[in-house]
Amino acid sequence: MANLLIVSRDQVRVRMAAPGIRCAEMARTLAAAGHRVTLAIPNKPEVSLEEVEQIGSWSQRFQTAVRTSDAVIIGGAGHHLRPMPDIPDSVPFVVDMSFPLVLEVLAVSQRARDVWPPAVPPEDLVQRMTTYLRDADFLMCASDQQRDFYLGCLTALGRVGEHLLREDPTLRQLLAVVPFGCPEELPMRTGPGARERIPGIAADDLLLLWSGSLGDWYDPATVVNAVARAAERLPAVRLVFIGAKSGEQHLPETATSTRTRQLASDLGLLNRHVFFEDSWVPYEERANWLCEADAAIVASLPSLESELAVRTRFLDYIWCATPVICTRGGAYANLVDSKQLGIAVNVGDADAMARAIVTMAEPARRVAMKQRIEAARPDFTWPHVMQPLLDYCARPRQASDRATMARRPQPRTRGRKPGALHQLRTRLRLGK
Repeated sequence: MANLLIVSRDQVRVRMAAPGIRCAEMARTLAAAGHRVTLAIPNKPEVSLEEVEQIGSWSQRFQTAVRTSDAVIIGGAGHHLRPMPDIPDSVPFVVDMSFPLVLEVLAVSQRARDVWPPAVPPEDLVQRMTTYLRDADFLMCASDQQRDFYLGCLTALGRVGEHLLREDPTLRQLLAVVPFGCPEELPMRTGPGARERIPGIAADDLLLLWSGSLGDWYDPATVVNAVARAAERLPAVRLVFIGAKSGEQHLPETATSTRTRQLASDLGLLNRHVFFEDSWVPYEERANWLCEADAAIVASLPSLESELAVRTRFLDYIWCATPVICTRGGAYANLVDSKQLGIAVNVGDADAMARAIVTMAEPARRVAMKQRIEAARPDFTWPHVMQPLLDYCARPRQASDRATMARRPQPRTRGRKPGALHQLRTRLRLGK
């Protein structure tokens, strides 16, 4: 079995975002398969990951772990796109590009340019993404749509050529789809959820949950307007936004969150039909909220980001067999639509969403949806979706085009030098 190092670009904590969750579950899955797994994180350990050793990505032990690993896995790279750590040329490394940050930043900059200017300009993010795509031995993405996007990038970088295609006609050994997953164990409630925690929500109300965040690429206004219209026919409808204001310094309240709260107030819905649970629910407690919900609800704005992003909370809905009301667009919305795991409506259509909410109030409809979700759930467990990574880690290897790529002139952006990792590898090859 392999000695593996996973480098998380996001914090792995009691309350954590999707990139940290993915790294933690990746570490658990690889350790359960018998590998020796070390997880490097940018914070002090807060959660137990069974057989996984956790170290600081700033610590002296980190460089030792890099040198002694059979493979290094950069987790959440597409989300943060920080410069890559120095990795010896002899160590194969994997890059998880499941979170296309470049598109996220561009989507936000169109709507909240003055509120949330990106810390790193989009052109610099493209440069860093190029470095990851160019130098990785194995790449992961989270959907077929993302794979098409990255295949185009790889083609432009010169990595899609006769040399690789001769050995791997589909390029699955270089770029594989590894979706977001859910636990194998069935969910169990261990404490109270929204009905017990939030005044104004009764046991027999129709409870809708928006779980995750209120990023500026979402469209909660359509949901609030839909609830206002549905409430005219369904007075017992209750909507809870979870994570509207996380309290994390690096994730301040978004302009969308502020506007949504104001809209609910203006419509007379605040704390009557629409409620805000500002902080994130601890990861291990999410089932307490989802298992008692009648449905989950989410809406996105029309953008390239919405088409290519993976709404990771959908997997919590699958895990807890929670029917979904969503807008069309993106891999999981397509899944909801095609497998009838809920109700999908067109983007921005508040009337259609209001009708979907009223439909969701019918118990027989919800039962049928839950049964379909439960039947689909085994295909989304972490060991199942991680199979391409498990296959790679059973025999870590360098990409077969490594030598070919080393001889090619490397692309530059506006005169910038090639990435630090490429410079390091070049010096090692030349004996400098």
